[in-house]
Amino acid sequence: MSLFLFLHSFTPLVPRASLARAAMAHVKACLLGVSAVGKTSLVIQLTAQHFVEDYDPTIEDSYRKRLVVDNEPLLLEVLDTSGRDEYTTLRQQWIAESDAFMFVYSIVHPRSLAAIDAEVQQAVRMKGGPIVCSLVGNKADLEEERQVSEQEGQTKARSLQDAGYSDGVVGFFETSARVRQNVEEAFYDLIRRVRAPRRPGVAAGAPRGQRDRKCVVN
Repeated sequence: MSLFLFLHSFTPLVPRASLARAAMAHVKACLLGVSAVGKTSLVIQLTAQHFVEDYDPTIEDSYRKRLVVDNEPLLLEVLDTSGRDEYTTLRQQWIAESDAFMFVYSIVHPRSLAAIDAEVQQAVRMKGGPIVCSLVGNKADLEEERQVSEQEGQTKARSLQDAGYSDGVVGFFETSARVRQNVEEAFYDLIRRVRAPRRPGVAAGAPRGQRDRKCVVN
């Protein structure tokens, strides 16, 4: 027996499916925002395709879903955070490990939009520089109760970008977890920008001329 055949006889066969899984991209996205803006509802609508009316808002959890975005398969892991103090350590760990961030506010609660700045600044501080991020105004189905205009949300997204917090464009979407409005679109847009080429050497707070000032509005 030749040496090639001898070695080949001891080479384990790896199923093609296993090779595909090994090559699959893994994207971690972290959802941040104050309590009761619908972060968990958005994740469950994406991963399980149904709306959950009642859930425990104090629990932090992670969700995984296999997706195909632009004909490329990937595993999306979404880290759903809580604003409670006892989860601070876990929250910090998740921020440090995440590839991208979705900052969520409710269009019926103006204070939730006002709180976004502190959430973004914490993520930028922990990541050590600009981040890939989107701003999402949830509960768009409650139009009659709206207290935050779409223009206010767009303005906030632009201000985050102009402040140098974002690594590229800040995406902006108004969503409804209840009726599945723009849920997939918001997550897919975030994934696409994780895959986009990074801008080297641009630190948070850099002058406007060093940054892409375009803001994606949907």
